[in-house]
Amino acid sequence: MLKLEILVKKKVDTFRIFASLPDMGRVGGLVSSFLASNLETEHIANIISNPKPWVNVKD
Repeated sequence: MLKLEILVKKKVDTFRIFASLPDMGRVGGLVSSFLASNLETEHIANIISNPKPWVNVKD
């Protein structure tokens, strides 16, 4: 399931998206946060996806 949460409505000519996937060391989220803060971006929306299992094992 995908959920779009719009925090601020804007009309813009260009935009940047920072996205990260879940990983074992949280590197993706840390890099996205670093880029967003150092490039002086504005947080205007969240795209939320339900986590999927990494491995499905049946005996």
